[in-house]
Amino acid sequence: MNEDEDREFELLMTASNPEFYRQFLLSHPESEHCHEVEARMRQLVGEKEEWEKACSSGTREAYEAFARKYPGSARRCTCESKLDSLDWC
Repeated sequence: MNEDEDREFELLMTASNPEFYRQFLLSHPESEHCHEVEARMRQLVGEKEEWEKACSSGTREAYEAFARKYPGSARRCTCESKLDSLDWC
């Protein structure tokens, strides 16, 4: 196994941009990590779609549902800010 590929994979798994995952798959199409990278990429794309739906809705229920479904999201702080803003309205 390639040590550079392993380091790149470890760093990648902390990223939240699906494009970085796509790039890894293009650069390392035979990697033993491909399935894990694909799964994480799908999860991030789904999370992005759910976030966009919550923002479009703009309701407390939508933001709370997002926060429950994606508790470790990079958008967590933004979500909490949106909820706080709704409390003030």
